Amino acid sequence: MWFETHMGRIENRAASWLRTLDDQPDGRINHRDLISNLAVYISLQSQRTQRGRQTDLGIDAAVNRYGARHLLNIPGLLPILCREYGIEYSVARHQAIVNQILAKQAVSSETKPKAIDAAIGAWKNVIAPVIENDRDYWLASSTDDLLTCDEPVLGIPMKRNTRQFPVSIRNSEIIVFPINPNRLLILSRKNVKIKPPFELSSTETKFLNREFCYNCNRLVFEKRETSIASQIRIPTYPEAQDWPSNITSAPEFARAVLLPTRWTDAPHSPQWPLSRWTTG
Repeated sequence: MWFETHMGRIENRAASWLRTLDDQPDGRINHRDLISNLAVYISLQSQRTQRGRQTDLGIDAAVNRYGARHLLNIPGLLPILCREYGIEYSVARHQAIVNQILAKQAVSSETKPKAIDAAIGAWKNVIAPVIENDRDYWLASSTDDLLTCDEPVLGIPMKRNTRQFPVSIRNSEIIVFPINPNRLLILSRKNVKIKPPFELSSTETKFLNREFCYNCNRLVFEKRETSIASQIRIPTYPEAQDWPSNITSAPEFARAVLLPTRWTDAPHSPQWPLSRWTTG
């Protein structure tokens, strides 16, 4: 309840922050206070979604099933987790980090509150600071209407990146968030310039809209008088797999705890959108 109440307060204030963007031209945003406010709003939006919380539940279930000490000592896994959660890792500190994590107790013992606790922790301690300090903010426009969905914060990786696993916000090349049907907020990596033109072509808008449909959990949103989403065909999410008898590698851990994408185990998958603004 606290999480949703606090989210509601931030959303009420966010309306004025987003209105401020109406007066901003396309291109880079340099207003530091506005960027700080937007970072809070976008990071919280990324953590309140069903799929975002489900990942935390998956990690918690893996800990209960296999034991935290076993998982944290899987070769190569702890550095990945540290990078994801903003913890400085070194081989010399490996065991100290394991012991530090094991010493922490969850605030709540029930499954759902644990997921909310994790979401709050990730928002306050990891995602919001990273989104504010490690990203540059840009505005782009689209003549054609943009969709959004119930997973509205979209991370886009390098164009050759696999679709086997979800793309984390922290490791995305760019993060996009529609602020209205014809305006897009783009977060690039720090000091990586978004090159003009800042207006999306019809083709770019089409493929970005398709990506929001791919990324949705259940719902896609568009203007009342349009029917864009009904013309987009997307595969269903694969059925959840049973837990393996053991986990011995980082890829096995990822496959076990991360929710599948619509393209997990598919022989082919589409290219990522907005490739002119990603590297690789």
